[in-house]
Amino acid sequence: MIQDVLKLIEEKESLKNKLETVSNELKDAVNNLDLNEFDNYDYESARHLSAQVQYLIDDERGKRLSDIVAAKKVLKYPQLLKPTYYPEIDTLNISDEEKLRLDKAAYMNIRYYMSVDNLDRLEYKISIEDLELLKSIGVAEKRYSFRCKECGDSCITISESDLEKYKRVFKLEGMGNSLTDELEKEFDELYEQGFCCISICCMECDFDYEITNQKVLDDYRSHMKELYKVVKNPDLTFEKL
Repeated sequence: MIQDVLKLIEEKESLKNKLETVSNELKDAVNNLDLNEFDNYDYESARHLSAQVQYLIDDERGKRLSDIVAAKKVLKYPQLLKPTYYPEIDTLNISDEEKLRLDKAAYMNIRYYMSVDNLDRLEYKISIEDLELLKSIGVAEKRYSFRCKECGDSCITISESDLEKYKRVFKLEGMGNSLTDELEKEFDELYEQGFCCISICCMECDFDYEITNQKVLDDYRSHMKELYKVVKNPDLTFEKL
């Protein structure tokens, strides 16, 4: 039995050495590959082969290979010449090139809260103007972070649409007895939904503050930060092809 074990160990070492040799030969072959040969393959074959050798190839050739596969994908699926993650972007009055850039930027930055403070750190660049365009078609949402006056930490974040409801309550409340029955009904409904007071609380500083009218809200502006977030789920149909 010991001899059997020793034989298996020897076979394992032999196979390990052979595998290492074949791996080195494969790496050399891949890096000497004429990438123009991919022109003779259809998209599926090129994609499969690319996936197998991508980790063996140097960065420059890897980028070229990715570009070749991407071009073949566009030839097979011409829909990719238009925004696919967020088709709504195609309705914007910007160039086709900008639409594709914005489509990818929105998708690649979907995880982040974005503001003027961090846009330059994003790998896929996007501007406030871009985010406003995305907001106009419902892909992104604008939010307001209310900061603690003492330490500057974020205490509460409110969407722009909800902030407008608070502002509407403040306005209606300021009209006093001049409210019509219709406006009074609107006021009551918003009030019951909780849009009567913005409560700001910081546990670190034991800071509590309430915003109950437009003047107090305006005075707090210097402690509010505008944020943007991509909120619509992307269409990943073409990612899976």
